[in-house]
Amino acid sequence: MRIFLSFLILLFCVSCSQETNENAAMEDSASISFDTSWGKDVQTRGNEMVYHSIFKIGIFAKMKSDGDWQDGKSFDPSSFMNNVNFSRTWVPEKNDWSKWDYTPHHYWPENENQKINFFAYAPRRDSASLNLANNQVRLYHSTSKENVDLVWACSLNQNKSTVSKSENKAVKLQFSHSLAKISFKIGLSELLDGDTDKGAQVILKSVKLCDSPDGTGGVFIDGGYLNLATGEWNNDDPLSPRTVYTWTPKTDTNKNEDFRLSSDKINSENKPITVSNDSYLFILPQMKYKAFYLIVDYVLKHADGIEEPRQAKGLVKVNPELPMEFVAGKAYNFVLNIPLHTIQIDVDTEVKKWPSTTKTTRAEGTNTGFREFSDGSKLGLFAFHAQNSTTESDSLFMSKLNNTKEGEVLTYRATDKTWGYSPKRFWPQTGILHFYAGYPDYLIFNENGKARFTTPDHNPFGVDFLWGLCNVECSSHPNPVKIKMKHALARVNIYFDEEYGDVDNVEVAASRKGTFTSTSTEDIPIWKVDNSQENELIGVNKVKEDMAAILFVFPGKINKLRFQSSLKGTIDFSNIGTPPFEAGKEYNIYVSPTGISIVYVPSK
Repeated sequence: MRIFLSFLILLFCVSCSQETNENAAMEDSASISFDTSWGKDVQTRGNEMVYHSIFKIGIFAKMKSDGDWQDGKSFDPSSFMNNVNFSRTWVPEKNDWSKWDYTPHHYWPENENQKINFFAYAPRRDSASLNLANNQVRLYHSTSKENVDLVWACSLNQNKSTVSKSENKAVKLQFSHSLAKISFKIGLSELLDGDTDKGAQVILKSVKLCDSPDGTGGVFIDGGYLNLATGEWNNDDPLSPRTVYTWTPKTDTNKNEDFRLSSDKINSENKPITVSNDSYLFILPQMKYKAFYLIVDYVLKHADGIEEPRQAKGLVKVNPELPMEFVAGKAYNFVLNIPLHTIQIDVDTEVKKWPSTTKTTRAEGTNTGFREFSDGSKLGLFAFHAQNSTTESDSLFMSKLNNTKEGEVLTYRATDKTWGYSPKRFWPQTGILHFYAGYPDYLIFNENGKARFTTPDHNPFGVDFLWGLCNVECSSHPNPVKIKMKHALARVNIYFDEEYGDVDNVEVAASRKGTFTSTSTEDIPIWKVDNSQENELIGVNKVKEDMAAILFVFPGKINKLRFQSSLKGTIDFSNIGTPPFEAGKEYNIYVSPTGISIVYVPSK
């Protein structure tokens, strides 16, 4: 099994056309105000609403001292600004949240030589603090606990004089991405068809991003310090990946899972499954030196309702080129196609002809038997699934949808010599499929898990029907499955001696129903014949001199033969066929006043 995977890298663009806040000038000109801007794709928690999804910005500020950051472990209440909540406010006249503000207001120092460094991030959190060690302004962030698209900005060496020269007389905060964004798209290697509810479906249970084929081991470094002055990261522990990320469907009631899929199934609409809009993965920029994996747990719900749990386990290396660098501000989309293998059927179109097909004269309207498939020919097909070769009972795998008694109808297309059906069926991963094919399509049906063949009452003894069996290991999923069709009945040609004159009202009584589940060493079906109708006389074609009444009968004997002779009246014979007729063989019966003779017609 192979899963085809590729990835796309898309750049986050910081547009020249920026969205800015409407932080109106404060009444007090000494009050500090802010003008924020960001690109069109700045987002929180994967949400594409960009600017409109950010409602709170955290702002830190420090007086500049000797060109360096003040030493210390963190910002404290004595700091100029310590995680100030710069947030949206409601504007009734605009009916939106376009106004930004914070409280209480902060003011510029009276000494304009005192410059202030501003550091901002979004979305704001109450617990945030800055670490000032090693002359760096560092904000700790953990992607495993706070999977957000963290953006940052700084504005250095600001005072009242420098701000007064700006367009909005405000501190300009230009936000940038600090993380890399990861998403995926899951499709199918083959398209589904048929009704959206009745055809095959792929139902996803979970998608796991991890560091090993067994699903254990975190894949990315998930904690580190962001320098709010440079945008650079100091990873917490670069040698120890931590988190295994799992996505589940929105329909899953497990509230503990933070990551969700856009849908829980793929049906005949063939719409791929992606991450939900709020479930993109944001990671610290980093290098990956070893392979990492997507493990997909899913159920293949076959068209006939059978649900087969599957797992794409250890098959997906999403980084074929190592090492692989994940860069801040870039998006990585992994494209995964779950492998499906359509069951295709190839039926032998050159069925062995009856020896006398081209020589035997027959009564008008009498069928001489199968000659070849033509465009539009239909056969019925069942498939039964066994877990292994020793399984005692099989489960029905393939039949006509919503009617398990009738076989799936396969139609022959002469243009490309293929057999088509809908909706598609797909190979199970394990076990054996036992195929039963019957022609014409209405001569085979399912009864208690067995393929039964029956001569229809509306056409007694007049149909030469075919059968084919094929047993295939599912893991090999050969395409196509080759089924060789054979004659399932015996052909009997009845000739009447000229001493009878004209022969009319020919009637025959023999078994007309039966089933088989196994064959002989010569591949002859071993029939279990239903004898309930074996003595019921059925009329066949009127026969003229030197013409034959051609019948197709179950293995066994003809119990009764009755006909009307213009010279000798009504004639009856019984127990014709010793030894019994065999399936797939042809016999000539010669009827005369002196008795009946049976001649086997050998194959050529």
